[in-house]
Amino acid sequence: MKLKWSLLLLSLLLLSMLVPASLFANTLYFPQVVFGSGFSTSFVIINNGSTDVSSQVNFYGQNGVSLPALTLPVSVKTGATARFTIPDAGLLTVVWGELAAGAGTLQGIAIFDLRASDGILVTTAGVSALEANSRFVLPVDITSSSTAGIAIANTSLASLNVRVRLINEGIPDTTTTITIPPHGQIAKLADEIFSLSTAGFRGTLGVDVPGSSDNVLAATALSVKEGIFSTLPVLPGRDCGTSGTLYFPQVAFGGNFSTSFVLINTGTNPIASAVNFYDQRGNFRAEFTEPVVLQPGASKRFTRQSAGDLTVLWGELAVGSGVAQGVASFDWRAGNGTLVSTAGVLGTRSGSTFLLPVDVTAKSSTGVAIANVSTSIDANVRLHLLNEDGSEAAISNDPRFSTLGAGAQVAGFVESFFPQLNGTTFRGALVVEAPAPIVATALTVKEGLLSALPVAPGGSTGSGGGITCGSD
Repeated sequence: MKLKWSLLLLSLLLLSMLVPASLFANTLYFPQVVFGSGFSTSFVIINNGSTDVSSQVNFYGQNGVSLPALTLPVSVKTGATARFTIPDAGLLTVVWGELAAGAGTLQGIAIFDLRASDGILVTTAGVSALEANSRFVLPVDITSSSTAGIAIANTSLASLNVRVRLINEGIPDTTTTITIPPHGQIAKLADEIFSLSTAGFRGTLGVDVPGSSDNVLAATALSVKEGIFSTLPVLPGRDCGTSGTLYFPQVAFGGNFSTSFVLINTGTNPIASAVNFYDQRGNFRAEFTEPVVLQPGASKRFTRQSAGDLTVLWGELAVGSGVAQGVASFDWRAGNGTLVSTAGVLGTRSGSTFLLPVDVTAKSSTGVAIANVSTSIDANVRLHLLNEDGSEAAISNDPRFSTLGAGAQVAGFVESFFPQLNGTTFRGALVVEAPAPIVATALTVKEGLLSALPVAPGGSTGSGGGITCGSD
């Protein structure tokens, strides 16, 4: 399916959840920002460090020219949340942004809305800010009814020759080079970058600067499937993934839902393992186990189909000394089989604290799924609701979290955890913490539309430096 360039620009706001190893850095990047002609971009900045931050988001055009008229001041005290919006006004404008936090540690999210001419919300998507990196990789599935696009920003002051590769199950298939000017950006569909046969392509797309380990790139992506645009996670490149265990906190299939997985070996050691699934009570569901054998650079796909009753699980992939990354893509279809929505969610690592923005209004809400990844130890999970100024608004008394059983999972909207929010308007953040290892994922419901919501590790995890990966 060949899409016009103008359509790509309109659609690139449906971008991926970009979740590198650390979302807390001296400089965070928003590789794609779109506004005008029905589009608006809202930003949520959370300061979970120990230093107040006073800075600004600077924007650049695709040609690398600074756009000071768009500069957005950011002042966030410790523990506080700031929100601001570039509204839908004028002609379509495509830019990218950077936020220098100095000695502070910040998490940033860009939320993209597209509205029809009558004001009805057509789609909404949340994208994490990220640190610069030296390489990225994303799963691609190109057929007669699907494709993928990528936006790449040059965060440096030098022109870059960026290598883009299609990798067919671990074997480099096609390579090209794209020159990006200093502080410039490009946005293209895969079938605009490469000449692909009508048979299509299934594998991964890699982006890097050959011979350089400098962290000078920021990237984001989308998928187009059966005419539906959705987020497509972009992953840090080789040797920058998860060793030990990769988790998928929410898996839903049946009842017209299906979940497809893409697993990528981004390390240098082979992986021979399996994805194991557990239900919400912590019971191991052996009938859904999926064997996984991956050589370095290889990828694997499998799907849990939409037939039967709705089933909600969570999954884990133990990779030992290997390094793996993964994406779970959720499809929701109408009764006649028509695709209604699709979204991709990154596999994640376990931790003791997670942080996500919360927005509750008469037309929107925030949902979260939390799993206790220990199969032998119960967890006492605490949910803290924070006001925008960083002060504590409430602590959840939901009994489901006082003893979250070994391997168990809970999913719900924040109003079910904090009943006092029902019928109110609230903006702030949710902190999820436990003494035992847990995992979490989230979504938003806005004017009847579902969208994945980035969840970040909580606590001050250090600043600066980005992710360093080896070069080919």
